[in-house]
Amino acid sequence: MVIPSSYLAYNLFNEKKFTKTAELFLHKEFEKNGYTLIYKKINYNTDPKIIDVAFLNKKFTPAEIDLYNKILLDNGLPNTTLTIRQNNSDLKS
Repeated sequence: MVIPSSYLAYNLFNEKKFTKTAELFLHKEFEKNGYTLIYKKINYNTDPKIIDVAFLNKKFTPAEIDLYNKILLDNGLPNTTLTIRQNNSDLKS
């Protein structure tokens, strides 16, 4: 009974750590630069982990999105993909 409880606690700790690190990344890279975040979903339970966001009025080029995906590793988020929703059909869903 101790082993499953320890495993569950360890996974919960890692998920909370990832979520906190992802929140800090979003704040540092986007919110501090004046971008208004209107949608955010952080998914720890996929491989690779996913940070899915949408912004009010900022459109990103594919090169900018690639750059932010590379910055994820420097911010302690390995095996993570940043997805930026930009067109109207993505935002409506």
